[in-house]
Amino acid sequence: MHWTQGLWRSSNLRNTLAMAVALAGFAGTSPSTAALAASVSQSSRPAAAQNTAQRLQSEIALLDRYVVKNADGTLALTAPSQVTGHVGRGDMTLLTNGLAIVNQKIRAGELQVGANHRVFDPKATAFNVQWNWTFRAYYWWGEQDWFSEYWTLKIEAAYNMGAAAAAICAVVATALGAAPVGILCGIAAGVLAFGAAWMQWADNGGGVVISQTWTPFPLGGIWISGQ
Repeated sequence: MHWTQGLWRSSNLRNTLAMAVALAGFAGTSPSTAALAASVSQSSRPAAAQNTAQRLQSEIALLDRYVVKNADGTLALTAPSQVTGHVGRGDMTLLTNGLAIVNQKIRAGELQVGANHRVFDPKATAFNVQWNWTFRAYYWWGEQDWFSEYWTLKIEAAYNMGAAAAAICAVVATALGAAPVGILCGIAAGVLAFGAAWMQWADNGGGVVISQTWTPFPLGGIWISGQ
């Protein structure tokens, strides 16, 4: 349980709330807050998120066979131009930057590379099994957090509580005349509610897998699937 709680606390998924808090602090000083909030709201719509996730998964599958292990234990992407031409320029930058991050972790001894360029934490000694798995897996493109059904339901509840709190924040802020804060709280409520709904949709009764690139959300990619 302590391992899983630590995994949850360190997860990049918290960047959603961090982004909302940072924007809220900026709201009172910028006349463009409403436009920025509208932009964030647009990018967080379900269809946009799912389309981005599907595109990234296809591109990762296309590039995966061209990832090789260097003599010093780091990884390199050797895909020819005929292949990289099928990957979006922005996505290619995202993935190569992520590869640089994982190589930094390899050089620092935080991660190692095994067979088939599979990345793993050499200090990890155990994982927890409850119905299905709860653990973290590493790849050249990012990481996956596997949550058992027990922890999936816990996280969904936390997301829903966060969405409710953010919705209350939006109502109170609007009533007090702090419209920019109200907008940002509304965005946070929507993002959290969407995250909970996505997990519920993906969960087949055995928990979910949350995959994300090394460049975290909202700049990077994130998707949720069932175990």
